[in-house]
Amino acid sequence: MAAGAETGPNLAGRSSLGLDSGLAAHWQDLEAALSCDGPLERVTVNMISRAADALNLVVGLTGDTKTDAINRALQFYAYAELVVARGGAIYVQDSPRSEPQPLRFT
Repeated sequence: MAAGAETGPNLAGRSSLGLDSGLAAHWQDLEAALSCDGPLERVTVNMISRAADALNLVVGLTGDTKTDAINRALQFYAYAELVVARGGAIYVQDSPRSEPQPLRFT
């Protein structure tokens, strides 16, 4: 996918997947916030080494461009913040044997 061509996640039909109305509303809000109808915005970012290392790791794992990886990361971060702002939580499970733990951004 060309840089800037991304239109955000495909969120159509989420309520038909058994999501409760609150979560479906999260997806609708996120879809509206991430719609890519306007012009592209160029930004310059100064990354600490930890962030630059994480970016390079994601690019190596996915094969995405740095632009695509940053765009996806920001979309996920926006979704996660929206869930938390509405009183929800996102859980991660490191392995099949571990207990799910709330995702926390530090």
